[in-house]
Amino acid sequence: MDLLLYVHVDADHFVITTTAQETIMDVIQRSEAAYASLFRTKPPLTIDAIKNDAGCFLPASLAVGQILHNGAHVSVVVNASSPQTGATVPLDCTIPRLFATWKQWQLYFAQALCAIAQRNDELSKETITRFEVVSHLSSLCSSTNGQSTPAAFASICITQRFVVLHLTLDCVERWLLVIAVDESTILFAQLLVTKHVLASAPLLARVLQLVDVFARSSREAQLSLIAHDMNTRLIDISATCPHVTSIVEPIVATLHALSMRQRRAPASSSSMTTTFPPPMAIQELLYCMHGKQRHSQDVATQQLVHLSESQEKWQGAVKGADAAFFAELLHVTTMAYAPGDTLSEALVTRVLQAMTNVISFQPQTLVVQDPNAIDALVTIGHQSTFAAPLRQQAAIILQHVVERQGHLGYSNVAGLVGLLQSTDPLAQAVGAAALLAALDGKAKVNPSNTHEAVLYEMCSCHVPALVDALYASAVPTRVAVLQVLNVLLQEEDVRQLVVVDLGCIPAFVSIFLDMKDVEGQRQAVKALSKIALSSRDRHHEVASAMEYVVSRSAFTDSVVAFYLDLIVPPTAIHAS
Repeated sequence: MDLLLYVHVDADHFVITTTAQETIMDVIQRSEAAYASLFRTKPPLTIDAIKNDAGCFLPASLAVGQILHNGAHVSVVVNASSPQTGATVPLDCTIPRLFATWKQWQLYFAQALCAIAQRNDELSKETITRFEVVSHLSSLCSSTNGQSTPAAFASICITQRFVVLHLTLDCVERWLLVIAVDESTILFAQLLVTKHVLASAPLLARVLQLVDVFARSSREAQLSLIAHDMNTRLIDISATCPHVTSIVEPIVATLHALSMRQRRAPASSSSMTTTFPPPMAIQELLYCMHGKQRHSQDVATQQLVHLSESQEKWQGAVKGADAAFFAELLHVTTMAYAPGDTLSEALVTRVLQAMTNVISFQPQTLVVQDPNAIDALVTIGHQSTFAAPLRQQAAIILQHVVERQGHLGYSNVAGLVGLLQSTDPLAQAVGAAALLAALDGKAKVNPSNTHEAVLYEMCSCHVPALVDALYASAVPTRVAVLQVLNVLLQEEDVRQLVVVDLGCIPAFVSIFLDMKDVEGQRQAVKALSKIALSSRDRHHEVASAMEYVVSRSAFTDSVVAFYLDLIVPPTAIHAS
């Protein structure tokens, strides 16, 4: 059963509970903890011995039930030189008491600092600085980060440890804007590696909230945090503790915004000696882009453009992972794009600008390879929801990919036809070249995107769009479209559509005559010959369309002459 004991410490007294099986040493330890908790304005006690109400010393190893009764009064002995116990206290009892006493002193010290902090208005900044308050707070943080505690005192010590840390944070909050900036930064850095802070979600959240307040307090605070590489630490914490991501993101954005403003600032004699923060690391940039803070994304894309303005900076940051990096950025920015939203448009613009910058100094490097990234660029290049400058930038990047590898590595026929239907000549050229490469079987991303699948989709859906593209302004584009049509005209359904439904024979003849490019002439007359040789009626129709308008002497190319001979014998075409 539980026993109640009245413990007297000089003029103070309190009541503790115990059991008959516990020892006098247990009573001593519980009395020390109770005194520290109840009398917080007084230093903790280190009790050497306990006497009963008759004044007799009680041996530490004696069971309580053997010598004390319920409601008994005991007195503590502090600093007794030689307690009359007749036996030395065992070492395995002394060590736990030392741990418990140290925790009580920590708690007392933290409570005392809080009491001082509550009277902050009565203290001058010089006084706080002179007494090195931060060093004491730092000591409290360090001393609560012990590696081990005796099992018998684990629960008591853990509870007191968190109480001490909470009290320490109370002091930090009250003195945050008074103590030196660098000292505050060092203290935060220390707190963010304290294992008990990281293990407690409320403690970690509170520390990060204080860092956020500190970062917003002044430019000097931001510079100090940057100098101590706080961003890297914050991002690591966010990765391992997702529940604090919403607190971390604004801090990272604030620090990055300062870095961007510094780089934009005009050079002056005073700024020549200023050390600018390093460019944002790719890890940080991607972290900001994936976050929910629009300001953070804004700053990150500005930093991206800044990095891409120099080959040395870019290569040092990306280290050859250009394609994967841009694929991730395209995914994030296009998914978040909203027509009419100025910021989302700016994000896409900056990513595309960075890609074109990289192409300018690394023309041999493919900035995109992933099919999904290509898809994003194709979407930007032909959809009217994107502004004209964005569509033009996307076309430039796609053209670079086509020039480097001969195809887009991508077989979304509808998207490529969309490029072909664009009003931008460059987008039209890219669309035609990519369609031709897809039909040639060069752009096989996976087994489902074979030559046959591409051919089937184009024959069934997109022939009218190809016919319209024959009137593109750029001759190479028209030639490429003719090459695509020549592949499709191998199918009877396409020939039927072109001749009967679209009535394209006169148009093909007109294009053949207008073409100044030899390859264009070859492709146009080849298309006419395929139609003519498909049936007797079509042969007659093609021959009739050409009979009075085609001058054989105007075409000296042997390939053109060969196809003309297939359509109409030489005697049937009137020489001019």
